[in-house]
Amino acid sequence: QAEVERGEAEVEEMRRKCIEADQTAQTRLQDYEAVSRVKEELSSKMEDVCLMRDKLEMQLRSVREEAAMELETVKGEAEVQRRSLQDEVASSRAGVEEAQ
Repeated sequence: QAEVERGEAEVEEMRRKCIEADQTAQTRLQDYEAVSRVKEELSSKMEDVCLMRDKLEMQLRSVREEAAMELETVKGEAEVQRRSLQDEVASSRAGVEEAQ
C-alpha cells in the first residue's frame, strides 16, 4: 500500500514536472516567434530606410549638380557685367579726357 502510494506520488510529481516543462517550452516558443516577427519587421524597415537613403542621396547629387551649373551661369553673367562696366568706365574716362 505504502509502495503504491509512493509510486502514485512519483507519477504525480513527474506529471507536474512534465506540465511545467511543457508550459516553459510553450512560453519559449511564443517568445521566439515574437522575436522572429520583430526581426522581420525591422529587416523590412531597414530595407525601406536604405531605399529612402539612396533616393535622398540621388536627390542631393542632383541638387548639387544644379547648384554648380547655376553658379557657373551666375559667374558668367557677372563677368559679362564686369566687362561692360569696365567698358563704360573706359568710355567715360575717354570722354572726360577729351573734354579737358
